[in-house]
Amino acid sequence: HTAQVRQVLASTPPDLGALPRKWWHCVPWGRCTEADLAQLVGAGVEVPLSEVGFAARGWPTQQLLLEAHADDVAALVEFAPQAEGPIGVYLQRVFELLPASDSLLRKLGDGVEDEERLQSGWNQLLHTLLAKIKLRIREQGNPLHSEEQLLLFGGCATRLADPSNSTLLADLMEAKLVDPSHIFELIKFVLGCKYVPNQSGLLHVVRDSALRAMMRLDKGERDELHRTLLQGRESALPLQVLFSLAVTELDASVQPLVVRQTERLDADGWLELLSLVKDANPVSGKVHTFPRSLGPLFAERFLARYLRDDPTLPPRH
Repeated sequence: HTAQVRQVLASTPPDLGALPRKWWHCVPWGRCTEADLAQLVGAGVEVPLSEVGFAARGWPTQQLLLEAHADDVAALVEFAPQAEGPIGVYLQRVFELLPASDSLLRKLGDGVEDEERLQSGWNQLLHTLLAKIKLRIREQGNPLHSEEQLLLFGGCATRLADPSNSTLLADLMEAKLVDPSHIFELIKFVLGCKYVPNQSGLLHVVRDSALRAMMRLDKGERDELHRTLLQGRESALPLQVLFSLAVTELDASVQPLVVRQTERLDADGWLELLSLVKDANPVSGKVHTFPRSLGPLFAERFLARYLRDDPTLPPRH
């Protein structure tokens, strides 16, 4: 009789005091007040988020509804970005649930092999989440704060986001979609994030966006970021990051740290680094991208490339 009861109740706001408890799941969800929804959630009734006008509800009601769906990763992905308040706790929950959601990922995903379907399903959920967050920022003027950014990007780096999702991540660091006061920690995370081909990390398009964001920082913040990124680092920087540092005006305290990174380069690494500098400039016309603080370090290698067309040889050999 559920369909019949729903049809009878559809035309009027619900009166939970008069309606028997066993029919509460038949109420017209869109007609429920905030108090009605709180009472229904408190009674353990499953409230369908897609039918209650979630985005138009107040923040306390949105919290109640999201907490009631705390084990439903698809619901959190779809509706948490529509909430008007902070969403860090829900982002954290999404990335806690995803590793235990293989059944859902297989259902959503495409591919022949099991791992292909899992990866595809993961990227489909991720695409919904990122697209909704981008919409939240544009329409609500509600950018992510530092903690939310780190939770989102850290969660996305646990597997490998596909090119479409990587472009969305990159967009979330561009000037029009970010609060400049909440970007420093994210840039540091992205530039230091380890990339494992075909497994985890962040694609180059995300790192390139972080490098552009770094250049928008004021000089004091940029110098601090350079030091934080380099001091005590035992592993090699990604080559694109090293290139960006090499063509930037560096603080005197940062220059030896960058030199130490160049000392890790083998012949192929130097060849690729010099090629990045070359490719960043026009074929003809004024050169605009060059080593600004490390000219002497690069001069002989550039000369070797010009005279011998063999930059793989170290200078003076």
